[in-house]
Formats: sequence, C-alpha cells, structure tokens
Amino acid sequence: MKNRVFTILLFLLLGACRSHDTIGHYRGMPEETWDRQNTVTFEMQIPDSGAYNLNICIRHTTDYVWTDLWCIVKAYSQAPGRWQDTVDVRIALPDGQWAGQGGGLKTVKQPVNKNPITLPSGKVIFEIIQAMDQKQLLGIENVGIELKPIAEDKYNYGKK
Repeated sequence: MKNRVFTILLFLLLGACRSHDTIGHYRGMPEETWDRQNTVTFEMQIPDSGAYNLNICIRHTTDYVWTDLWCIVKAYSQAPGRWQDTVDVRIALPDGQWAGQGGGLKTVKQPVNKNPITLPSGKVIFEIIQAMDQKQLLGIENVGIELKPIAEDKYNYGKK
C-alpha cells in the first residue's frame, strides 16, 4: 500500500514539473485552403518581457503538393519597433517523406529564426502571411504560432 501511495505521489510531482509557460494558438483555414490575401492574426498577452523562442506551426493534409511553405511573420505592440522575418517551413524532406508528425493530418512545428526575439509584456499582435507563388494553397488545415520564454541562466553559463 505504501508503494502505491508513493508511486501516485511521484507521478503527481513529476507532472507538476512540466513547463506551462508555452503560449500557443492555431487558426483554421476555410475549406483547408490558405489564400494569399488571408493574413492569419494572433493577439497574444505576453506575461513577462524578455526573450522568447518563436515557432510557426502548420497542420496540413496530404493534399498539400509542395515541399515547403514560405511565410512572412510579423510582430508588433504598443512598444516602439516592429519585428519581421521570412521563414521557409519544411513540409517534406528531400526524399519525399513528410516532415511533420501525424497520420492523415501532419503537424510541422519549426523555429522562425535561430535567435530568440525580445518581446515586451502586454498585448503583442502576430501576423503570418503566406508568401508562395500560388494564390491559394490547398491542404493547409491550420496555421499556428508558439512562444516559449527563454529561461534565465542563473549561473551565467556561456557568458564571458
């Protein structure tokens, strides 16, 4: 009986250690088609100013016929300055295999850039625009964004 109680407590404690700081949202595409004129907008409440890893998330069906998806990602807030980057989302690998996870619906999550972005606390608006030559992209089910705060290095590792 004691082992059972200990095991249950251990699972509860381990579950409490997971990071809940990641902020993420998805938007559905009408009829699984992303039109170039359809800018995907997210209004997010950033709890703390600082550095964040930014991922773009694409859910697509096997009807998507290209190996990549070029997007323009923008961020702006009431603070001075705006941020913008262009990202090439890898949908398929060079050998033709899907890069994403899942069965009929594949999910690709890719960093927007190598370096974190600095965001102010408060309301930040993100825009994602498809920048492909095709006006309409069939097979795109959802477009999303994910932010994860960079933990401060309390031991100053890697600093000179």
